[in-house]
Amino acid sequence: MPFDWLAGLSSDTDVDAEGQSVAAGRVMSEPRFVEALAWQNPAVVRSWLAKHVKAAESGSPLRRSGYRQAVIGRYAQRYCAKNDTIGFFGPVAWARFDESVNGLRASGSGRIRRRSVHFETWAVEALAAAWQADPEVAAHVPIRLNPAVSFEERRARRPWRGDVELTTRQRALIDAARAQFGLGETSKVAAARTGCTEAEAERELGALVEAGLVLAGFVVPLDEQPEIALRHQVSRIADDAVRSRLLGVLDDLDSLRGDVAEAAGDPLAVHAALERLGGTFTAAAAVAAGRTKQESPRGRTVVYQDSRRDLDVMVGPDLLDGLRAPLGLLLDSASWLASETGSAVGEVLAGCYRSLSRGSREVRLSELYFSAADVLAGAEGTVVHEVVDDFRARWAELLRHGRRDGDLDEIRLSTEDVARLAPALFPAGEPAWTAARYHSPDLMLARTGDGYRWVLGELHVAMNTLESRLFHTQADDRTELNAAVAADMSMAVRVIALQPNDSPEVSPRTYPPLAVHVSDQYLYWSFGEDSGAPEQSRTWPAAGLLVSQRAGGLVVGPPCGTWTAPVLEVLGEFLSALVVDRFQLLPPAPRRPRVVIDDVVVSRRSWRVPAGDLPCDATKVAVLADVLRALGVPRHAFVRTAVENKPFYVDLDAPLLLRNLSRVLRLARELPPERGHVDIVEMSPAPDELWLTDDAAQRYTSEFRVIAVHDLSAPGAVAVDPTRGQE
Repeated sequence: MPFDWLAGLSSDTDVDAEGQSVAAGRVMSEPRFVEALAWQNPAVVRSWLAKHVKAAESGSPLRRSGYRQAVIGRYAQRYCAKNDTIGFFGPVAWARFDESVNGLRASGSGRIRRRSVHFETWAVEALAAAWQADPEVAAHVPIRLNPAVSFEERRARRPWRGDVELTTRQRALIDAARAQFGLGETSKVAAARTGCTEAEAERELGALVEAGLVLAGFVVPLDEQPEIALRHQVSRIADDAVRSRLLGVLDDLDSLRGDVAEAAGDPLAVHAALERLGGTFTAAAAVAAGRTKQESPRGRTVVYQDSRRDLDVMVGPDLLDGLRAPLGLLLDSASWLASETGSAVGEVLAGCYRSLSRGSREVRLSELYFSAADVLAGAEGTVVHEVVDDFRARWAELLRHGRRDGDLDEIRLSTEDVARLAPALFPAGEPAWTAARYHSPDLMLARTGDGYRWVLGELHVAMNTLESRLFHTQADDRTELNAAVAADMSMAVRVIALQPNDSPEVSPRTYPPLAVHVSDQYLYWSFGEDSGAPEQSRTWPAAGLLVSQRAGGLVVGPPCGTWTAPVLEVLGEFLSALVVDRFQLLPPAPRRPRVVIDDVVVSRRSWRVPAGDLPCDATKVAVLADVLRALGVPRHAFVRTAVENKPFYVDLDAPLLLRNLSRVLRLARELPPERGHVDIVEMSPAPDELWLTDDAAQRYTSEFRVIAVHDLSAPGAVAVDPTRGQE
């Protein structure tokens, strides 16, 4: 949404109730804002938003006006000042580097070209769970093997639990479960094979479910159309009445999803359509049509929307040339950070392996992963923190060669001046795991008096952020993205850990899981109950993969010898998660200068202040603004605390936004001292430097999500032997 909408929130007064009411009412009068709230917080629209708008327009007294205005301010800053990619208020657009243009060339209205509405995975899972509890459906619930369990001839190996010796009848049941029939059909097949009764087979099957060897339930994938997989499974139910009833529910819900999509652009119609969908969903799934922030950090509604902005951008070689050397230095240091982290974690894994393998016992991947879980999660005191400290110390040495400008509070560094030092501090090396070939800088462009200046937002280490599914659903040519990833993998095999659906990190919109599967180049393993692998792709169970010591270090592979891979490759998804957000040139400090390399801003000015040092009286926000100005904080800034996971925008001249900061400060004061601080960073590009406008000349914030790929000229380290049999 336009950044210009926030201009109306600024005021020269401290607590001008009438002025703040007018400012909030101005934002609320925007149909797009109300439509966004209908998606994000339908309870607000349902309970008071419409009444609040009418009262503000008529001059009638407002109930709980202060609280409600603050809510409006919080949502307004999110929609108008941040580069979140979600819904129609955070649309996707595409840009290309094009040698035929100079500077920046943009075409399109800047509004919305298309939208798509999708079911959340959790909602489809809730519907499936309700059906599984239905006595009429229970006999038809699909049975399948637990993908994390390794089944051998007479034994089942479970991750983090003891092995199970299998009886003849259990083996027959397990063989029958491979077909993924319903409970009743599986029991019938097993009974025919073993000579027992169907009731006996069903009881035995229930015991296997209790033991975690076999799973009973509909499989719901983490993708943009999970309802299709559920529909496919329901269509296999033999009972006509049950099948028709369940398919009818899916038809109704899908029709209502279509109504939501058709209502786009009309906020009240969107709200009404979402309410109808929510009511039908609750009746079918017996759960609320929304989840709280405490229940889930994301994906809280039954459906979500993504959109494609009507914008196409071409970036000319002159802009790219100014970026090459500074970004190259940043990427080299990011590769060093990933490589050193891999080496440090590898040493820890080697120590864990030595402990686990005492007495010449074989070591399973599930055991090694569990023994090193705190290291892979980046717990306090683990090796990644030592690597990050070293990384920052090396950057400090590099920045000593820069010029400090006290007036501008910035350090300027020339890549020419450190051309020999930089490779010594960040020596090149091969990526320690396949995904570490990728780095993803988020870059912004500031419009200046004589052109443009690049500003680095974040640099995501060892990750291709465009492998998030939302970028594929909103791509003009999805096959183009798939082909680009396939080309990257042409000389490598990637081993991918599949996380379970209930992991807090996974989402149908964003990575993980991956949106791209490269046939014959990707291998999958699982430590949870959700396979997640694409169709026709095998998932190797963590408990069935062996870890062994080779001359080059630890390797992992199945007992049949089909493939082997270095342990860092097998755990590569965890390593990427470990380092992805660790790229910071400078350590936290009360005040950090801006860092400019050549003409690229690679680190913005920032401040760290104990929350207790800042006034938090919501009725005296002008005092808070004065304290921040005295610290050197500019009018436009972003703030992050341990209370709010994501940064939020603050305008020191906007009382509503300062009240939001006061609210967060009060909460931050209740945290332990080591977490009760406030991180503030200057807004750059500043509002008057925003380049993106729509056909009404309204300004928008934006960023370019760029993927950099390490050129791999030699085959990867994963050895695949197609002549060996599949277990």
